[in-house]
Amino acid sequence: IKFGDDGLRAIADSLAKTELKILYFSFRSCSCLSGEAIAYLIGELPNSLCDLRIRLHEEVDDHGVKKIAEHLKALPKLHRVRFSFRQCIKISSSVIDLVKACSPELEMLGLNLLGCKQVTGDCLAQIAKFLPKSLVEFCLDCQDCPEVEKDGLLALGSALEKHKISKVTISAAPHFKASALEHVTAWATLQ
Repeated sequence: IKFGDDGLRAIADSLAKTELKILYFSFRSCSCLSGEAIAYLIGELPNSLCDLRIRLHEEVDDHGVKKIAEHLKALPKLHRVRFSFRQCIKISSSVIDLVKACSPELEMLGLNLLGCKQVTGDCLAQIAKFLPKSLVEFCLDCQDCPEVEKDGLLALGSALEKHKISKVTISAAPHFKASALEHVTAWATLQ
């Protein structure tokens, strides 16, 4: 079965009139879906949605993520968000736009950036600036991100400490666990 943009738009249209509260989608093997179609899905989700988890496919790029971010702003009750960009080698700073677009009432944010070769330490530092004050749980996987360096992780760690987030999970390259983040092991669970 070939599932494309038109099929996803049809699903989005059918979800728009529901009172849906939780939605998990995996587009891992759906490389024929455009970022615009995934953004359309986000834009059609009902305002009742409070928990969203999406696994994007490897071909999603910054343009698609920015479109998704534009539509994410329209979900004011969204309290839990998890985006997996695993192996999305075409994304970089658009993840910042996604974090900016999250509800100010967001309680949980999960970002799987494993293998995102263009994501930098500066990107993580920028993400830290836009974390909602209401956040109580933060999960990040930035393993196999060669452009993420110690300073970016330190900036992120400092911001997380200021937010007094109760649950933090960071998966990073092994040498960061010993050097960049050792001062925050009291509050962060490092995997």
